[in-house]
Amino acid sequence: MLTEPVTDVVCASCYTPNTLQISIFGRYAHVYWVPFFPIGKISVSECEHCRQVLEGKQMPEALKAKVAQVKAHAKIPFWHFAGLILIAVAIVVSFVFNYVNHQHTTAYVAQPQVGDVYHVRTDSAYSLLKVAAVHGNSVELLANDYQTDNLSRLNEIDKPENYAEEPFDLTPLDLQIMLQKEQIVKVERD
Repeated sequence: MLTEPVTDVVCASCYTPNTLQISIFGRYAHVYWVPFFPIGKISVSECEHCRQVLEGKQMPEALKAKVAQVKAHAKIPFWHFAGLILIAVAIVVSFVFNYVNHQHTTAYVAQPQVGDVYHVRTDSAYSLLKVAAVHGNSVELLANDYQTDNLSRLNEIDKPENYAEEPFDLTPLDLQIMLQKEQIVKVERD
């Protein structure tokens, strides 16, 4: 909001000179009162003597010219873009989080340790593999007996009794191939 006094213009109602003020208000599009972007400016004049308030279309021509000058240097506040800024920050944080997660997953697959839990994607579901032992060029894995169709629900099936008793072997190269094919989605390490 910007308010400035107007000189050289007489009030159209009470004819008192130098009593007018012009106020410029910014309008913005919002979602749940969070502003996303500006959609214009509203101008209003008020006489300090008789308190007559005129909106843009009701003003005399002499006052409209002054309003145009004030509108020209009325700046849009940055908070009118708060919603867009929040969305941009959320996108950047998401990209950074995904990048860091991918870097950790790549490093953990390259150097498997006992206790690592691999979040694995199959054609139609998600499951878990747990590293039971690492021997040179062999990694012993225990398969989880359960699957879920939702990646976020894998923690529900991560229970010791849900893993197979007999491990199976894969090489570190097999794990790298699974990672490249995006079959390994994430690796949890204590």
